[in-house]
Amino acid sequence: MLFGLMLFAGVLVGLLVTGVSTGEAALTGESAVGESGVRVDPLGPVQTQTSVDAQEVAGRAAVKVVSRSCHGTTRGTGVLVDVNGQTALVTNHHVVKGGYSVVAELVDDGSAQPASLVVVASDAGRDLALAVPSPNLEGLAGARWSQGVPVLTLGNRRPELGDPLVISGFPGGRELAVVEASAQLSVPGVSYGFDGDVTLVNGAAVPGMSGGPIVDGGGDLVAIVAAVDETTGLVVGVPADEVGDLFDRIDINGRPPAAEAVSGTC
Repeated sequence: MLFGLMLFAGVLVGLLVTGVSTGEAALTGESAVGESGVRVDPLGPVQTQTSVDAQEVAGRAAVKVVSRSCHGTTRGTGVLVDVNGQTALVTNHHVVKGGYSVVAELVDDGSAQPASLVVVASDAGRDLALAVPSPNLEGLAGARWSQGVPVLTLGNRRPELGDPLVISGFPGGRELAVVEASAQLSVPGVSYGFDGDVTLVNGAAVPGMSGGPIVDGGGDLVAIVAAVDETTGLVVGVPADEVGDLFDRIDINGRPPAAEAVSGTC
């Protein structure tokens, strides 16, 4: 049996007559997240001892991602990651799935710089996607790719039970949220509908935080936010080593757009 999951992507539905940013769960009858605010407290306070530096890194590293498809606009989060000299924005497959336009907001000197992206790899089973600046953008993102936003490295081990962590992202596609958390377990993802393993985290995340970074006390990326277990309230993350595996399978500099993630014009 699959555990109850809610995918964290804020979707503007239909003709926007309600003016409400909702999560994919709203498409299956779950309640939407309204404009009046977002409750982020599934398990109560989480006692952690992450450093201020780790919280700052997590906050600065989160990138707002907007993907437009024939079905509407999806708002999620991403993070810049470097693996063996290749840098790409990492987010969830479900954030960019079917998107004919994917744009990231890179904050530089306090101002948001929109950057048009091309999805170069997407793995639905692990709910991961990699994107790089569009070659047709004349370098708008290129000059700011590693200057305006921190580029994270992958942690060299999975977090252990009780390790302090930090989650960041953009609830409802709006203001940045930085949340203290703690590691629980790494378990096989099959029970959650994922290939490979998943990392369970005692923390908080809501629609719009999909694809956001989960960093350890040293500021290294240990997982990517993917979903929440509605039974336990635990955040379900894709481990950093799964991100590394996706990087290893492609050539960022020469790969054409991922056919499964790009649908073209409607």
